[in-house]
Amino acid sequence: MTGLANRRALQERLPARLAEAQRQGSQLWLVQLKLDDLEGVNQRWGWGGR
Repeated sequence: MTGLANRRALQERLPARLAEAQRQGSQLWLVQLKLDDLEGVNQRWGWGGR
């Protein structure tokens, strides 16, 4: 719907990204969003977004 990664993608990709950050000596940031009124967002913007 949004093109953003979901929980499954996080579980699949996070270990490799953590290992890559450790190898490079860099930081890894993770941002998590929670929409309380997803139905309202969908009603206003539609499932495909705009």
